[in-house]
Amino acid sequence: MADKDFFTFDDQTKETMIASIVGLLIAEVVVFFGGFLVGRESLGALVWTVVYALIGGAVAGFLLSKLYDPIMDFVSRNLSFLMPICNTFFKFLFVPVVIGSVIGLLFGLLAGAAVTAVGFGLGGVGGGILGGFLGGSIILATIWGIAVTLVARFIYAKYMVSKVGKYYKDYK
Repeated sequence: MADKDFFTFDDQTKETMIASIVGLLIAEVVVFFGGFLVGRESLGALVWTVVYALIGGAVAGFLLSKLYDPIMDFVSRNLSFLMPICNTFFKFLFVPVVIGSVIGLLFGLLAGAAVTAVGFGLGGVGGGILGGFLGGSIILATIWGIAVTLVARFIYAKYMVSKVGKYYKDYK
């Protein structure tokens, strides 16, 4: 692809950008209300959620329309061991979020364990209870955030496949 072609807005690029904006808006609203239900978001943040979805969706859709084939060609030629987890358009959009969520969960568990250990060290039973409560809250908040994010990104990936999947071939 020539550099001047990269910045063209053909039908595929336009449709992918629009689908990405709508899909990301849906996904981000799901994440927002997931955080709102547990008191981690305020209604005022809804405006920033929408702004992020509009800008992020446009940029993601543009890059996706221009880079999906080059990335997947590279992966299929040079990193073939990754093909089972990213060989379809849906997997390309969703599996990295699953991998990131597993890593996020591990860090959340480590952070929760560290807070619990500090709590035990702060003063016997009282510190242990405090540390256990705070550590449990970190772990539960992490698990809740990951679950909501996975649902939202699953919806995004399925929506993208339904709207623009015709443009993006599967790789063997």
